[in-house]
Amino acid sequence: MVWGAFSAKGKSKLAMLAGRQASVQYTYTVSEFLLPYAHLNYGVDFVYQQDNASIHTSKETMQFFEE
Repeated sequence: MVWGAFSAKGKSKLAMLAGRQASVQYTYTVSEFLLPYAHLNYGVDFVYQQDNASIHTSKETMQFFEE
């Protein structure tokens, strides 16, 4: 699977992911690929939109985004 993010200012690096992803792998991907891109382009004030996939709505993922 390939993961990436994009905005009006460009796109993040692509993450090549193997197998099924759980919340732990997802939050790692977000911290390594999304956050550097978002902070570089928007600082800490940005909106990240995701769907209701179970790894996006898990307790672990929600806690990660609250921090």
